[in-house]
Amino acid sequence: MWKYLFRVKRADDPRCVLNLDLTLQCGQNFRWRRRADGVWTGPVRSRLFSLRQVRDGVQFRILHDDQPSGVSGLQDLQRYFRMSHDLKELYARWGRVGDGAAAAVKSGLDVRECFAEASQALPGLRLIDQDPVECIFSFICSQNNHISRISSMVERLASFGRVLHDDADGMRWHEFPTLETIADVGEERLRTMGFGYRAKFIGPAASAILNSGGENWLKELRKNRCTRDVLAELRALPGVGQKVASCVALFSLNKLECVPVDVHVYNIVKRCCPDEFEESKTLTLKLHEKVQTYFTTNWGDAAGWAHCVLFAAELPQFKVVERSPKKRKRSSTTKTSTTAVPQKKKMKK
Repeated sequence: MWKYLFRVKRADDPRCVLNLDLTLQCGQNFRWRRRADGVWTGPVRSRLFSLRQVRDGVQFRILHDDQPSGVSGLQDLQRYFRMSHDLKELYARWGRVGDGAAAAVKSGLDVRECFAEASQALPGLRLIDQDPVECIFSFICSQNNHISRISSMVERLASFGRVLHDDADGMRWHEFPTLETIADVGEERLRTMGFGYRAKFIGPAASAILNSGGENWLKELRKNRCTRDVLAELRALPGVGQKVASCVALFSLNKLECVPVDVHVYNIVKRCCPDEFEESKTLTLKLHEKVQTYFTTNWGDAAGWAHCVLFAAELPQFKVVERSPKKRKRSSTTKTSTTAVPQKKKMKK
């Protein structure tokens, strides 16, 4: 039976509250699958959910429920999608030109104008609050990779976990394996499964986490308010550099100010602030920290979430197309028409 995750008033667009197509395929998590009818299916720890966008909200149903805690399926999803945050208010605040430190931009485009354009075309992107074990190994697999291949790789690793459900389409869903299980998977076996050079990091990373205290260590990292220390501890894991550490901190350890820096993100800051960010063949730790400071100056403790919207606008499937001249004056009165791909799909009633 379908239940509502949330409902909106008749005149409101539920995609402004949570846009499933955008949130679930923008590179935060790699285990959700979309059917041709628009229904999404994916695991949240030991529960398996289906979700669908409907005219007045988002509905869910539970396909498998083996959660030992007293947390309901609704509460699980509310936490997972951070539904306590008013996203429409956050979008408006993040895109407000002239607010905060946007004046620090000396030339080029105003980064908040860029955000305003992206947010109009890509409403409802929520930051997912993931399980840290799944998040760590997903992003170890993500290095030098693209989303579709990462998804296949993560699902192969998940196949070592407990079976949750076999669906009518022939898909077998698994709970993500425990640290102990991952530590016991040999490098050679992972190489034969197509993990490439990443295979040498996966088992040792699981062992290192177990030696540090396992999931209790990860819980302590979540509580730690010093993000710099958290990133340093994560970077000590085999196969975890600054970008992967930032992804893990942002997507699973509640460090919403963290900005994972890759070529897409660096291209954004180069466009918005060309006097300060020049061409660079390598993204060093120093450069990561400089970009982090730039985003934090503009968006403070929510810099990582705001960055996700700008990052999604760089992805081919959501590319925001500017129809303005190449040179434009920085003015709060200047308006730029944008479009985004893909187009809106019809919603179920």
